[in-house]
Amino acid sequence: MWITNSVAVQGRGHLAELIPCQDKVCTLEQNEMAIIALADGAGSCSLSHFGAETVCRTVTNFFQGHAKELYSAENPETLKILLYQELLAALEETAQAHDCKSVKELSSTLLCAVVYKDKLFTVHIGDGMMVIRTDGTLSIFSEPDNGEYANQTTFVTSSTALEHMRISCTKLSSKTDAVFLMSDGSAASLYHSTEKKPSNSLNLFADMSMQYSQDIIQEELTDFFENSIRKRTLDDCSLCMLVKTQHHKQVPNPETLRRNLRKILEYLQENNAVSIQKLASVLYRKKHLKKVKRDVNQLAEYGYLKYEQGTIYLLSSIFRRNT
Repeated sequence: MWITNSVAVQGRGHLAELIPCQDKVCTLEQNEMAIIALADGAGSCSLSHFGAETVCRTVTNFFQGHAKELYSAENPETLKILLYQELLAALEETAQAHDCKSVKELSSTLLCAVVYKDKLFTVHIGDGMMVIRTDGTLSIFSEPDNGEYANQTTFVTSSTALEHMRISCTKLSSKTDAVFLMSDGSAASLYHSTEKKPSNSLNLFADMSMQYSQDIIQEELTDFFENSIRKRTLDDCSLCMLVKTQHHKQVPNPETLRRNLRKILEYLQENNAVSIQKLASVLYRKKHLKKVKRDVNQLAEYGYLKYEQGTIYLLSSIFRRNT
């Protein structure tokens, strides 16, 4: 099965000028389908964050409604015009809702990747980058469309958007297990331009997604982007990923865990590595070591902590510690 995760954080430049995050992301998991979408609003347009949100939602709904049709189509280009029309119609509605003089005020790029059964569908308008991992190797699947100049790109609202839209359908290799979408702000850190290859951090993101719950991954992605990626650029930064995994863990929110489990997590917040005996003593359950071990094993299964050779480690800032 394929699972999704995404993150979008406000750039330092926008934080300083009190400008909303113009990068938007959207994900969907449903039956045999998983969708990720990302849009980077034009920095020159003050309402582009509304446009980015609209195109993410619209392209997700489009693939959700046309998956079977696309799957059986010999050429995905046949639905290219229909998708473009739906994007423009949705933007027109958003423009009216926000009293825009023109949909140009809602300009954004668009990247979307969809896994449906054994096929991968992608759509790309503008800059940003798509990366795929096959047999452990990361490679660029769709490069940025910057036109003649590095600081220029095509937006969904551009007159040449349909001409520049790249839409594809690919048979998935059994060895393909991850797909990434990133805005140009994120690519500044997650793509090595001199070596022309994606950062190994993407491998880490994918590998961790196979081991830990989506809740844990979401927390760690947000922490990593807010405290590391954002420091390297003034631009907004966003990332979406599709990862193939064997199971889907349903992890309870820490607040909903029963009292004993919450007490263990609270103690480990201040004591990152402790012995099982020490923990049992702190919890006044020295005579019930087996019950403490049971609770610790349950938290380890959820992905909150690691328990090795009698010592318990809280799993926090996983990505930051491993990069």
